[in-house]
Amino acid sequence: MLFEILSDLVKIENVLFIIKNDSVTSEIRSNSLNIKKKKIG
Repeated sequence: MLFEILSDLVKIENVLFIIKNDSVTSEIRSNSLNIKKKKIG
């Protein structure tokens, strides 16, 4: 489900993702982001 939501969001131009970790904040624009599904196992 998360994969589908993210895939839909990156299809929209100029979406800004802000990812926050303990001491780091990353900003990623959707127009430079590709999402791939990886099979585990």
